[in-house]
Amino acid sequence: MSDPRPAPRALLVEHDEGLRRTLTLALETLGFHVDAVASGEAAVDALAGRVVTIAIVDARLPGALSGLEVLEALQLALASLPVILLAEPDRARDLIAAFHAGAADVLLKPFEIAELRACLGRVLAHAQGGGAAGEAAVDFHGRVELAKTALGVGALEVADAHLRAALALDPLDAEVLNLYGLCVELGGDLERATRAYRTAFAAHPQYGRARRNLERASDQSAFLGAVTGERHPEPPDPLDGVRLRLVLPLLDPPRDLSLLRVAKLIGGSACGVVVGVLLDPPTEEDAAARVVAERPAFVRATGRNDTRTIPAAVRYLFARDALAGARALVAGDPAALVLVGEWAPAPLVVALRQAGCAVLVARTSEVPASPCVSCDLEGARAAEMLALALHLAAATRAQLLLPDALVGEGEVAALAAAALCERARLVPPAWLDGEVHVSARRRTPADVPLHVGREEDSFIQCLF
Repeated sequence: MSDPRPAPRALLVEHDEGLRRTLTLALETLGFHVDAVASGEAAVDALAGRVVTIAIVDARLPGALSGLEVLEALQLALASLPVILLAEPDRARDLIAAFHAGAADVLLKPFEIAELRACLGRVLAHAQGGGAAGEAAVDFHGRVELAKTALGVGALEVADAHLRAALALDPLDAEVLNLYGLCVELGGDLERATRAYRTAFAAHPQYGRARRNLERASDQSAFLGAVTGERHPEPPDPLDGVRLRLVLPLLDPPRDLSLLRVAKLIGGSACGVVVGVLLDPPTEEDAAARVVAERPAFVRATGRNDTRTIPAAVRYLFARDALAGARALVAGDPAALVLVGEWAPAPLVVALRQAGCAVLVARTSEVPASPCVSCDLEGARAAEMLALALHLAAATRAQLLLPDALVGEGEVAALAAAALCERARLVPPAWLDGEVHVSARRRTPADVPLHVGREEDSFIQCLF
C-alpha cells in the first residue's frame, strides 16, 4: 500500500544554473518535490496556489528583488514558511540582515550536501514542533549552530543574541559558555571573556577549548593592556605612525607572550607589535584561515626597570593549523618582521622565510648573562637585519656577532652603526639610532662590542 502522505515541496531560488541543478537533484534525493527558479520575481509567482514546506533562497539574486527582499515577500505571503538563506562567507551584512528578517537558518557557500541535509532536518523539526521538551532541544541546538555561523563571519551581535538565548535554556553548557567568551573577546571585552572561559572550564574541566582559551586570556591580560574609547565602524590603525612593525603569532601562548619583552627591546619607541591570536574555528567546515577581529592595545611595563610601553594591535584569526594562521597574519603586514621563539615548528619558520618574511628567532624570552646577537647579511632586507641586530645588542648590552670579513676583531676605533652599514654596502633604515657604535671592546653604554663566533652562540637571530 502506498504512503498517502504527499511528499514535502521545496521552493529553490538560485540564479546560478549549475548550483540550481545540483541542489534540485540533492533535494529530490532527500524526498522533496522541487520548484526551482532563478529570480525573486519567479519565486513569488511559484508560491501562488502551492503548499510549500520550505524555501531555500540565495542571498545575492540579480534582478528587481534581492534575496532578502524575496525572504520578506515569502514571509508576508506565508508567515509559517521556514526560509533557509544561502549566503557568502565574506558578506556579514547579509547574514545579520537575514536573521533580523526572520530566516530560519543560514548556509554559507560552499557547503556539502550533508550540511544541507542537517540544516533541513533542524529547520523542519523546529517548524513542526514535537512537544515542549523537543522544541526546546531543537531551539537550543539551533541557536548554537546559528551562533557558530555568525561567529565564523564576524557577526558578533547576531552570535551574542543566539548564545544568550541558548544560555537561558542551559546556563552551564561548556561549549556555549566558551563560545560566549569568544564572542565577547572578539568584541573587545577580555575581562568578561575570561570569566566565561573560567565558568566553562569549571563546568567541564576536560573541555580542551575552554582550558586553552582560559590560559591564553589570563596570560594575555598580564602582558597586554586594552585601549578603551569610543568605537568606530572602521577604527584607525593602532600602529599608524610607528616606523618598525613586528608580528608575534601566538603559537604557544604562555611562552610566546613572554617574547613581548624582547619586542620592546628591538625597536624601542619606534616599534609597534601585532599580536596574532590563533583561535579554533567555531565550525568544523570552516577551513580557511582569516582575520575576524582586531583591537588596539599596548604592551605593559613589566617592572621597576622597565617602565616603557609600546603600541600593539591584537589580531584574532580563525585557523585550523599554525602555519595557515601565521601566513594569514603576516599577509596583512608584508613589510613587518615576524618574531617567534626557538620552540616554533621549524617548517613554519622555513615557510615564512620562503614567503619573503624577515624572521627574528629568539632562543629565550629572558636576556642571558652574556648575550650575543647575530644577523643574516644576505637578501633584500639585510640592512634592516643588521640595524635590528645593532639596536637589540645596544638595548640588551649584548655582543654583536658578525663575520670577521666585514669588521675584524682587531679594529680599535669605534665605528658608527651607519658607517658599518655603509661598509657592508647597505642603506640603514630611518629608524636606526645613529648614536649606536660598534667596537672591538666596550667603551661606553652606547657602544656594541663585536664578537666572532657561531650563530648558535646568539640568543636571538635576525633572519631573512
